[in-house]
Amino acid sequence: MTQRLKRITKRCSIPGEAGPIFDDYVHRLRHFYANEGEFIESVIAYALWCEKEHHLTGPSFNSREARRKMWDEIIADYGKPKKIGSFFEHCLEEIAERNKR
Repeated sequence: MTQRLKRITKRCSIPGEAGPIFDDYVHRLRHFYANEGEFIESVIAYALWCEKEHHLTGPSFNSREARRKMWDEIIADYGKPKKIGSFFEHCLEEIAERNKR
C-alpha cells in the first residue's frame, strides 16, 4: 500500500486585475477541479513532470516591467478567440528569431 504523501503549503499572488479571469477559468474547468487549489496543484504537477524551461513566461520574471507587460497582455487578451499580437505570440517570435542566429 502506498503511504500518504505529506502536504506542504506554498503561496503565490497574481495581480488583482487577473483575479476575475482566473476565477472564470477555474470555474470553466470545474469538471476537473473542485477549487483553485486543485487547479494550481495540477499546474505545478505538470510543470514538475515536464521538467522543461518556461521559455514563454520565464523571461517575464526578469524584471517588474516585463512581468507587468505579460500580465497586461494576458488580461487584455482573455476570452478573445484570436489572440493576434498577444504576449505569447511576441515571445514565440522572439524565440524563433534567436534560433535563426
